[in-house]
Order: sequence, then structure tokens, then C-alpha cells
Amino acid sequence: MRRSSLLLVVAGLVLLAGCSGLTGTETPVNTGETESGAAAVDVSTTLDDEAVAGVGYAVTVEAVNEGDAAGNHTVDLSVDGEQTVSKTVRVDANAQRSVTLRHVFEEPGEYTVEVAGESTTVTAIENPLPPARERMQNVDTIVTEERQSMNLTLQGQQSGRMTMRGEGTGRYDMVRNRSYTSMENDIEFGGFSFAQQVDTWYANGTEYERSKNENEIEYEYETEETTFDDVAPDFDIPLEMTNQSRARVTDDTVIVSGNLDSLLGLASIFGNASDGPGENALEKFESMRVEIGVDRETERISYVELDVQVNGLEVTGSTGSGNVTMHTEFVEFDTQVDTAIPQSVRENTVGGGETPDTSTGQASSTTASLAD
Repeated sequence: MRRSSLLLVVAGLVLLAGCSGLTGTETPVNTGETESGAAAVDVSTTLDDEAVAGVGYAVTVEAVNEGDAAGNHTVDLSVDGEQTVSKTVRVDANAQRSVTLRHVFEEPGEYTVEVAGESTTVTAIENPLPPARERMQNVDTIVTEERQSMNLTLQGQQSGRMTMRGEGTGRYDMVRNRSYTSMENDIEFGGFSFAQQVDTWYANGTEYERSKNENEIEYEYETEETTFDDVAPDFDIPLEMTNQSRARVTDDTVIVSGNLDSLLGLASIFGNASDGPGENALEKFESMRVEIGVDRETERISYVELDVQVNGLEVTGSTGSGNVTMHTEFVEFDTQVDTAIPQSVRENTVGGGETPDTSTGQASSTTASLAD
């Protein structure tokens, strides 16, 4: 399966920046049936002390009712002594529920956050994602470690459960617009399982692919006309189009995430893709979760993850519904990358192979300067 095809299926930061907290009173719920006893709700909370200005700060509250009756419990979150969020959660008898409160600090600074009698000083930092995107635009080469997965239920010419788990690496020459990726996929379908090796190169408007299942001797080859933007890792995902964006700050990473659940938001991902899905295809994408990590030391993007829910997507004569995930980790920048297309691949693909690089007369193998 082509890497760009999987990207197409996905159409792809986040983060829960907080944990539990609760305040309020519980009251029995009138269900129309007689209940003995009373509600007894206990809550717990942990508050993070860092947040990202302009992105949601989330507090997840765990409420446990050890009583014999259901009850309602009101949850409040206050900032600098002012209540900003209040939710009421129903907790059944001898049950547990969680509820998430979300607040956005509009400006960087220090704020006092109170939940369920717990209090902490939260430092809201500048959003590092916009400058990180700019720094990524200035790198010459990128080396990645990549993971992809599909978990679909198919109906049609082929019916059943199909799962795929893949891992591999990528080499991207951002100056000459060339790339090489190598993936090994483990696939299960119809009671059968097998491994598949897929190698893909891109140069001069053409993607070259060779693939082979573990029990096969010969490779299969194919080419497709596309653009470098369609095969290169996407780190410019418009999180401003997401809803309920959140951020979590760790010692070394700022993680920002959000959900895309509208045609407008999904279309924004593919607005510049030459072979991206049309409106009818986008209707098959129910939602997408986007997560991006920013390294606090290098101030560059460290990973991007896309998690898509699809329904009725066309897959080789069948329709598939389920989940598709892609995870790309950026492990090296501005180092030597080999994107040269092997002679055997050029000879076995339609069109006779790539056009030589005009500066070297050969396929690209770039050693980039170590400029920051």
C-alpha cells in the first residue's frame, strides 16, 4: 500500500493538560423508582502547573459514588478567584464517572487555579507551535521514524475485518524535493496474516514503489504522478481549524491537539493536495484527531500523529469503516540522506525512471549543511 494512499485515507496536537478535580454538592436523582440509601461521591484531582496561552487547559475529574443511590455532582473550576467553568455530572450508585473541564488562558502569565479545594499556580507560556513550524520550513533534510495502522471492517467484494500495523523510516530532501521511505506492514484479513515490504521513492513529479509479500520472490512495481507536498511529512496542519484544542506541557515537550469533525476542517488539510479526496470522499471521514509535539530545547516539531475515523471509505471494490492512524517522529535534521532510486526500480517501472538531477547528473544523495 502506498504511503501517500494511507495519508489520503487519513485525509491525521493534544493533550490533556490536567487531571482531576471537583467541587460542589451531590443530590439524589429521581429516576421514577424507589431507591434506598444515599449518594456518596468522592472525588480526586491533580492540577498541572503549566499551560499554553490560547490553547485549552484541561482538568479531568474522577467521581466515584460508593453510595446506594445515584446522584448529581456539580464540578467547578475557578481562575484567580472567579468561576469560569461549571458542569454537573450524574453518577450512578456504586459507579464511577469522569468529566473534563476546559479553560483557555488568553495571555501568557501566572494564574491561580482552584478545583475541589485544591489550588495551584499555573504558568501559561507562549504557544511554541507557530515558530516551530517556521523553523521546520528552513531545514534541508529530515529523517523520520514512522508508524501506521488500519483497523477496518470491509463490506463488498471483500468482507471481513482487516488490520494492518506498519513501521519504517523516511528520508526527505526538502531542498531537491526527493524522498525515500521503507515500511514493513503486518496485515491480517480473512484468517490470513502476512508481512509486506513497501519501498517508495519520489522524484520530479513521480512516485516509484516496489512491494513484496514475505512469501514472494519478485517485487511488484508501480508509479504514480503526484507532488512532493503529497508525500512529504505534514507538519503544517491547521490546528486553528480544530475544536476543543488542548495542550499539555512536560519537561521536554509541549503537546498540542485538537479534533476535526467538519468538512471544512478536513478539507483544509487537503486544500493543496493534487490528488486529495473530493467532497464526496471527505464525507466518509467522520472525524480526525490531530496531535503535535514540540521539542522545548530545539523548538522544532518532534512528532505528528493523525487518528481518523472513517465510515464507508472505498477500498478496492469494498467499503471500509473504522480507524486509521499515522505517527511520524522527526529524529534528525540537516544530515546526509540517500534518496537515490535504484536502477532496478527505474528499469521495472513504466516511463523508464527518474530524470537525473540537473546539478549532479545522478539521482539525489544529499549531504546538507548543518545550518540551523
